[in-house]
Amino acid sequence: MEENVDGTLTGVKTVDLGDGCKVTVEFEDGEDKSPLATIKDSIFPPVYAASNGEVMWKDYGNRYFTAKTTILSGIGGCICSLENHYTLSANGIDERYGDAYENAGFSIGIIGSVSHGNVFITDSTARTPGASDVNMYVRFNWQYSGGGILGAQGNTKLSSTVGYVAINKTAKQIKVKHSWSVS
Repeated sequence: MEENVDGTLTGVKTVDLGDGCKVTVEFEDGEDKSPLATIKDSIFPPVYAASNGEVMWKDYGNRYFTAKTTILSGIGGCICSLENHYTLSANGIDERYGDAYENAGFSIGIIGSVSHGNVFITDSTARTPGASDVNMYVRFNWQYSGGGILGAQGNTKLSSTVGYVAINKTAKQIKVKHSWSVS
């Protein structure tokens, strides 16, 4: 079998039956996606609020960075966001706190819910330009059912990072790198 660009494996085998006849058999192996997942992926790709890995100079003071993603559940979905509130100073970057929000909307006949847990700060200070960052994450729990679609539930982790790239103490600015991940 040979691997195709889309990740599927295909193969063809011809067998001589010995009586002047041949049989050709074709094989295909790939990821088994539910029809709902295929429709969801083609109509509603994930949406994020900011470019991942954007780098920019920011003035000292209190700042925030928001990452958003759309999680689809049945015919509808929810927007989940994580706000990373931090302070820039001559010392570097200090996390202050994080806020999480969600907004769900489902089609008629579909019921569902989404909620989030606590925001966890996993690294609260960045002191070394080019070698440190601050970060946090939150988990969103979701479920849906109805409308003739089998119910489902899941857990999505949204993380954000503010990297300490460089500092200009004369201009009182820090170059930061905003990034996020969803898992």
